[in-house]
Amino acid sequence: MSPVLSWSHYNSLLHISKPKARAWYAQEAMAQSWSVNKIRKKIADTKPNM
Repeated sequence: MSPVLSWSHYNSLLHISKPKARAWYAQEAMAQSWSVNKIRKKIADTKPNM
């Protein structure tokens, strides 16, 4: 776990079934300081492709 991401961020990431996609979202969230709402929106916008 990263000290940069909260438990809520990780909870959002659990909904992604593909490990590579999950890792990419985690990395982007840390690099760009995404809020929980932002990561949820990003995941929801691309959910059919995961």
